[in-house]
Amino acid sequence: MPEGVNLSSSDAVAIGAIVVRNDARSDVMAKIENAAVTALDGNVSVSATEDTTIIATTDATATASGGSAYGTGMVIGASGIVATNMVLSQADAYLDNSIVTASDADDLDADQFGNVIVDAQNTSLIDATVLNSVTSGDTSAGVTLAFNTVGWQAQNILFQALDALISTDIGTEQKAGMHAYAFDSTLTADGDVKVTANSEAQINADVGNEAAAAAAALYGASSAAISGLLASNMVSSEADAYIHYTADMDSNLDVDAGVAVTVQANEKAEISASTRMLAKGSSTNDAGTSLINNFADALLTEYHYTTNSGTQKVKPLEMVRLADNYTGGTGAPGVVYMYNGADESNLNLGNQNYAGNPLWVRFEAVDIVPAFGNISDSNSAAVGGLVVRNDVRGGVDASIEKAKIEAAALNVNALENATITAQTLSAAEASGGSAFGTGTVIAGNGTAATNLVLSHADAWVNYSDITTTVGDIKVDARNTSMVLV
Repeated sequence: MPEGVNLSSSDAVAIGAIVVRNDARSDVMAKIENAAVTALDGNVSVSATEDTTIIATTDATATASGGSAYGTGMVIGASGIVATNMVLSQADAYLDNSIVTASDADDLDADQFGNVIVDAQNTSLIDATVLNSVTSGDTSAGVTLAFNTVGWQAQNILFQALDALISTDIGTEQKAGMHAYAFDSTLTADGDVKVTANSEAQINADVGNEAAAAAAALYGASSAAISGLLASNMVSSEADAYIHYTADMDSNLDVDAGVAVTVQANEKAEISASTRMLAKGSSTNDAGTSLINNFADALLTEYHYTTNSGTQKVKPLEMVRLADNYTGGTGAPGVVYMYNGADESNLNLGNQNYAGNPLWVRFEAVDIVPAFGNISDSNSAAVGGLVVRNDVRGGVDASIEKAKIEAAALNVNALENATITAQTLSAAEASGGSAFGTGTVIAGNGTAATNLVLSHADAWVNYSDITTTVGDIKVDARNTSMVLV
């Protein structure tokens, strides 16, 4: 006999909540300061590398079932999530008030010595998944707050919510920064002089909130679903590379390179966000017709094998269900087919053409009792709201100031790439009413999505004397920022 029909009021309540905070902070520094450094047949390298990563999954589910065949009983499911992920990071590499010399004893050998290298690398990543699902046979409510920040100081939940709701800047920026520089330092190299800063700051956010209420009875059942989602993803970062001097130039060389002088700042700041919200309410009071038809359908489509069953001896009229990912031949995944052969056969069920083949018949469900709709008021309400803010702020600077430089070639490059890729889906559905036009069915939904990119790329040479003996002097700044929705 069919199960799931309660004769008396069967109250059920399921309530869940998760609050999680992940906080990663890192600061690295490499420097030569107030020193004289010489590398004979070698390189002088000052390198700072920072890598901070948060990978977090928060998954909550609340399910309540009960009620009765007469629409009585209290059934409530509720779940809430507050998830915060924060990364603060910094990488600095520099020469300050120093004299640095690197030579190559034999510039014809393969050892590639004689270089002065200052390099800062910073990688900051948040990969966050937040999923909240609530299911109930009467009333369900789900609320999710998700905040992901790179380069913003910690703040309380209220201020984070206000920032996301009305796009304010109550929080304090503390940029994920990369700084590589030579300051008031004399550099002499048989090879290259390289000052480079590279930054990658990224948030990958997958956030979903679903509330579903499905009420079913002989008569008298109603449903209500409430779903709310507030998500904020914010990145602030910078990359800075330079050779600067405070004193005015004189006849002495500040930088003497046998090959090239390169000052380069690169940044990639990115948010990839998928945000989904669903509120779904349905009420069914059809005097048991759907229960009878579902029970009959389950009996009639009871299958013997699936397409994952391999090779089997299949008898006439036996059923095979196609797997949801079936690709071994023709046929609709998830559908049951009946074997129509005259005799028992050994068949590889994972490699059959089920559709368009006289040996197989697609089995279609048939209502045993005609469906005539709800016989009583079947009130249903679904209300949803989604607010999401994606904010990327970046900037790169590459520069030379007050420097007297002689080299084979000179390159000053600044490259900025700030990107938001966002997908936002929001839906509210309600079904109910009666065959007599009575009952209240309401669905309401609101969505607000903000995507903001602020970025710059600057490269310059100021108050300097540059001489190249072979190659070009190149000063190049590029900004390729975009928003894809």
